[in-house]
Amino acid sequence: MARMALRFCLVVLGLVTLCTPSAASERRPEDRKDLLSTTTRKPVMFTHIHKSAGTTMCEAARSSGKERVVKPMQNCNWKGEDIKDDFYSSAMDREWTDCKTRYEYFSKNGYTWGAIERELQDGDICPQFLNAISLRDPVDRIISLFDQISENQSPHVTTCDEKERKQMIQAFRETGGEECKCTISEHKEYAIEGSQLDNYITRIFNGQKGLLIPFGQLNQTHLEVAKTKLKSYDLILFTEELNSPNTARAMDAVLGWHVDLGERANPSHSEHAFTQKARENIRKMNRFDYELYDFAKMLKAWRAL
Repeated sequence: MARMALRFCLVVLGLVTLCTPSAASERRPEDRKDLLSTTTRKPVMFTHIHKSAGTTMCEAARSSGKERVVKPMQNCNWKGEDIKDDFYSSAMDREWTDCKTRYEYFSKNGYTWGAIERELQDGDICPQFLNAISLRDPVDRIISLFDQISENQSPHVTTCDEKERKQMIQAFRETGGEECKCTISEHKEYAIEGSQLDNYITRIFNGQKGLLIPFGQLNQTHLEVAKTKLKSYDLILFTEELNSPNTARAMDAVLGWHVDLGERANPSHSEHAFTQKARENIRKMNRFDYELYDFAKMLKAWRAL
């Protein structure tokens, strides 16, 4: 009991890394003999948030030699005639499937891995699956996405006037201001302008309606919905820690394998730095996503006890 009390105190103080690990957790992943088998555990449903290692995780699952990825698919997202788990598929507020149907399809075909790269509706986070997600520091995620979008000339990724686009891109790097939100408006027909800039992670946990909440109008209620859903996840990863021994152990315990990270899949490339002022402004606009990110860190620490 004394040891339990000590560990609890360390969590409260934010010093989880000082807790003494068990002998089993100290073993290197490659030395462990107790790894799960994908044929006996539940299938995995991975929530893919843009620029948070979703494509990397898809490629890792496909190359692991242990997972059978759902088909037909796009980037590990189930994409059938009436099931569309890929990016912004649900332009209308609808459920694509229910948990029973989703599980029966995976079970019948022996699939062990799928992903959802859109807003989350009922029938997406299911108890019949191991639910996994990778989160990333919100400012870093937004800047990475912005870099990718600014390199892309396709008209679906911006609402900026084409004549002003270059100037707005430079202004966003300098100020990070709301007035530049047209530079980061993917698939504008399905969401408000700049939804990716305004607590996007909190938004997707609130379903398709979450993408339509006016800019700057999310509130504590929306955050609590997101927190409640996040509690349902069996595995919470962090993009910044994917290559760490702790992440390897967590993945081995839940999935039966871990990422051997070489080059990241779908990386962004930019030679243009954001100013400190821009980063600070973006952070202020995304306070709910930061609260959710910190809550996820706390959940992970509690589960490590």
